[in-house]
Amino acid sequence: MGVPFEALLPYAIMLGVSPPSRIQSSDLLRRLMFGFTGAGLSKIRHMQNGGKRARHSIDQWDRQSTSYTLLGGFLRC
Repeated sequence: MGVPFEALLPYAIMLGVSPPSRIQSSDLLRRLMFGFTGAGLSKIRHMQNGGKRARHSIDQWDRQSTSYTLLGGFLRC
């Protein structure tokens, strides 16, 4: 199943995509490096969490319950 193009619009806006005729080589390189850096950092975080998504908004109960998951031998962020 394909991804609807509307889902990719925020990424296009963040990268500042413009028509290829107006892009200078320095702008293109900067945008590519921005995208590669973000993807690389996301992949590193994904690998550090054992291939699972990062946890956000962790409260006291989540911290306590994760101490019990350490019995499995892997600390997730």
